[in-house]
Amino acid sequence: MVTADRTANWTQHDLDLRRSRRRRMVEQLLGRADALPGLERALVEAVYRDGRSLADIARRGIVPGVTPAQTPARTLGRRFRKIVARLTDPTFQYVSWKINAGPAGRSAPAATWSPTRRSIAERVIIFGRSQRTVAGELGLSLHTVRKHTDAVRVEAMTVRSSLGRGEATAGGAA
Repeated sequence: MVTADRTANWTQHDLDLRRSRRRRMVEQLLGRADALPGLERALVEAVYRDGRSLADIARRGIVPGVTPAQTPARTLGRRFRKIVARLTDPTFQYVSWKINAGPAGRSAPAATWSPTRRSIAERVIIFGRSQRTVAGELGLSLHTVRKHTDAVRVEAMTVRSSLGRGEATAGGAA
């Protein structure tokens, strides 16, 4: 049982679990945003760290690459929702972990991926480019890009499910 003197210093904000859950989610998104390209990272930081609205960013052109005359708030909102969807995707988290660093700061385990798979995973899953665009950039067939992307997604799901059973450790890959 909670005593009166312990709850005396609590505010309504402290008791609202929705806010603490949202705060944790925002911190996670900001941490994951480090893997994003510069303009996308700046947009996520402007919204979540600085507390700016998308309408304000579109109107004032606060984020580099967002010019008020060329980027309506609706377009910026659509782009922002796509970025957040990528950040919350478990495959994004897995690929980011796999490319950047393994558990406990050890060297990244991406050495198990071929340079082609690594490049495709980074461009499609981290940068959010379409498979067709990546195929053109790398001079590969769409089929090859699709197969590598599917293999990365399956690998991420396998690691995620094995972590749920406690069979593997992937240092935050879940």
